[in-house]
Amino acid sequence: MDEVFLQSGIWAKPFSGALPRPISKSTPGTKTNSKQKADGTVVSDKLITEVPMHLTDSEAIEILFKNIHEDNALVLTWARHRLQKAKEAYEACVKRGQRGTVITGGNNNAKTIDEIGAENICATFLKKGVTYFKNNLKSILGKAPNGEAYKLLGIPSVETAFALQMLLIHGHPDVTDAFFLGLELYNKRGDLTALTKTESGAYQLTGYKDRAGGQNSERKILLSNEEAEWVQLTLSMNQVLRDELRAAGNDEWRYMFLHTAGRFTTPSKPESIKLNDTTIKFKREMVEEFMALGNRSEFATVRFISRLSVTAFRA
Repeated sequence: MDEVFLQSGIWAKPFSGALPRPISKSTPGTKTNSKQKADGTVVSDKLITEVPMHLTDSEAIEILFKNIHEDNALVLTWARHRLQKAKEAYEACVKRGQRGTVITGGNNNAKTIDEIGAENICATFLKKGVTYFKNNLKSILGKAPNGEAYKLLGIPSVETAFALQMLLIHGHPDVTDAFFLGLELYNKRGDLTALTKTESGAYQLTGYKDRAGGQNSERKILLSNEEAEWVQLTLSMNQVLRDELRAAGNDEWRYMFLHTAGRFTTPSKPESIKLNDTTIKFKREMVEEFMALGNRSEFATVRFISRLSVTAFRA
């Protein structure tokens, strides 16, 4: 406005000589992400480990190094545990499905999984997808417990996707939550573009960090052998969901992470996992896993998990 209107003479200059400008009000980064504990101690809440604000950086690192190391190690232990559980559930479903047949009529009066056959339930999922269950739930499962049947399918949960994100963040802290949320595995032509093999034989994952803008938004991470195995496992576990979304013309088939919210419903790509005092009560299995692996009390575990996020672990 100054250049176009004032300097060109279209507008008369104000008596002050310039247009008024808003005063910038920003909070220094050191003053954000802090909270006061019950004992009055102010701690930085940016990391998954609480850091007392009255300590200097060097003192904090020296005193808390052991705690930080243990917290980070626990997250990685849990991530591998969760992925291994998902792998075993998926592989068990595939094996059962090979022995079963697709349910087309069903028994509306069936009351147990045994009456229907776990092998038949898995075969139906692998050939027809989860939306088929959603639309024909009564004829497939009758009166059998839906939750018990769902667990047989080995569908990865939001927590499983979160576990893989924790592993990838640990190895590549330059990627962000936005990188994972917008991770398109395939382009609109159906070509696998996000996961490629380099000349050296290693796998590379390509995504974008929107806040970087333009060409700087692209992020390429070279995967370790372990990371590549878990990424490929995730692709395999999501293939049935991906195929049915693509067949239905749903563009979300192209994204790497998919889920069904733990029930028989149309697959979709998950949002960021929100762990706080309100949502943690819905993550009972996750709490129990962390308690067992970390040998911590439930109170300490809930406090710890409530601080866990891609952003906090990355920091």
